Amino acid sequence: MIAGPVGLSFALVGYSAAVFVARAFVYLIAHCTQSCPAIRIEGFHLHHLYYGLGLVLLSVAALSFVENIRSRWDAALVLGIGTGLMIDEVGLLFLGVQYWGQASLIPVLAFGLLLALGLIYALRVRGMSDFSSLDVSDLMTILSVLLATAGFLYFARPVRTVITAVSAASWTFAVFLMAYYGRKHLLRILRGQLSIEQ
Repeated sequence: MIAGPVGLSFALVGYSAAVFVARAFVYLIAHCTQSCPAIRIEGFHLHHLYYGLGLVLLSVAALSFVENIRSRWDAALVLGIGTGLMIDEVGLLFLGVQYWGQASLIPVLAFGLLLALGLIYALRVRGMSDFSSLDVSDLMTILSVLLATAGFLYFARPVRTVITAVSAASWTFAVFLMAYYGRKHLLRILRGQLSIEQ
């Protein structure tokens, strides 16, 4: 299990945030007021599925090696974000359906439901006690990662000044939270507090 109910809840939150940001990004790119940047390498378009794959591989490697429960929670969040980016394009790239078609939402909703059911099962088996181990620094660090994810909408410019401003503010707030609370979170990890139960 991905570090119990807390890890699964972080994975579900990361997954939901990634799908929302990816869909918003694609929508904004489609409605650019001028030409929008598209990252291509020798004509090859980098879909967000590939970024998701990189995050999934990184988080799976972390989950394989780390034992500290907070590290596992962090890896679960990154796994959720990476999975969200991947699953969001499954319909388009592998099922051959339109990105905005209803059929493309089936894998997105199915995987989200699977995560939610896994969380419900974990809560039935282990209860809510793991959530009492969370503190403000943990929650604010997670929020900073989610805000940083939302900040990527900045690259959907030029669309509207408000999108640019909100994205830049999102990144600024994420940096502030990470600098203040993330430092405490990292120190707790380095001190080995709450090592995972054997």
